[in-house]
Amino acid sequence: MPFMATDGASAPAFQSARPVWPQGRERIMNDFVEFRLRFEAKPGDRPVLRIAGTSVYRIRLNGKFAGYGPARAAKGFFRVDEWPLEAAAGGNDLSVEVSAYNCNNYYIPAHPAFLQAEVVLDGRVLVATGKDAKAYGTSRVTKCSRYSFQRAFGEAYRLAPDFKAAELPLAEQPAVSLVERIAPLPDMSVTRIGAPKAETAVRWKDGISYRKTRFVDKPSADFKCYPPDSLDINIWRELQHVETVSQKPVVGKGETALAAGKGLLFDVGFNETGFPGVSVVCRKAGRLWMAFDEILQDGKVNPLRYGVANAVVFDMQPGTYRVEAFEPYTFRHLHLFTLDGEMTVDDVHVRAYKNPDAKRAKFRSSDPALDRIFAAARETFAQNAVDVFT
Repeated sequence: MPFMATDGASAPAFQSARPVWPQGRERIMNDFVEFRLRFEAKPGDRPVLRIAGTSVYRIRLNGKFAGYGPARAAKGFFRVDEWPLEAAAGGNDLSVEVSAYNCNNYYIPAHPAFLQAEVVLDGRVLVATGKDAKAYGTSRVTKCSRYSFQRAFGEAYRLAPDFKAAELPLAEQPAVSLVERIAPLPDMSVTRIGAPKAETAVRWKDGISYRKTRFVDKPSADFKCYPPDSLDINIWRELQHVETVSQKPVVGKGETALAAGKGLLFDVGFNETGFPGVSVVCRKAGRLWMAFDEILQDGKVNPLRYGVANAVVFDMQPGTYRVEAFEPYTFRHLHLFTLDGEMTVDDVHVRAYKNPDAKRAKFRSSDPALDRIFAAARETFAQNAVDVFT
């Protein structure tokens, strides 16, 4: 579906959608909002979601993952993505979760938050922000420590089966400069990781002297983050309390139940970039830690190894959940553990975030080592040039 152009240029435009955000919240650091739109479709309809926004968005259609973006752009410009939607006959519920980091980083330029989106079918707008969308709060913790100096905030969630967010009043935001995506939509295929490599025992250490870092302990006008004494969850500091005291290899499928002080170590097989996820049945309230790294140190995951907080945390009330990281991370080893809960994990997986065109590159020689080098180079390109070709 082509964009409308102006003055012969390729600048895209929306037919009906207006940029919106919950009133008065467009400059809050680490704000996180869910937008909902409902539209009708007939059998065989193939609508398209046209979408632009600050920071990052994740799309779900009728509860199923449907897209992630946007593609990166220069400061002051915003790419417009087009996602084909596999709509069901009848009513369709579209959910778009959007982050507003509002902090300086090397990942996404800081800009007041907005979402602009519309569902289009055969040139006709079915629903659009500015007239049809409703916005709600989410279970994500706003006052959380930064993930790293280069990127924005860490991910922490408080989950409950009966969670019901309040609707937030929306306000129209100023128009922005829109540009085409250009890059292909990413490969976001899901890989099941399989049985754990090891069972672990973990404990909470008291009386430690904190390792300090500028992206948590030194907020300033030049580096924005919440002061450490104001945080609801400080992933950087809490990880320093966690110690893996022992682990043993898993034979066969292994145990999938986690009790307090227990964990499971998984090996993806190679450094993968994407979104780790898992299905969980929580029987006793507690925190599920999802820690990860590219290598093992003394056979263990050290999520603070290179000066970032490589973990996503989920505080859970008893219930059934399917959770997945909102941001992509690069890792090979994944450590799931709890210090205080009781839960069973299943369907441990990673959703890829890669350039889909890399697989078109082919090479084969008489030297197996050379073939492995090419395969590694192709994988490196796919993971590092998703939408910025550097």
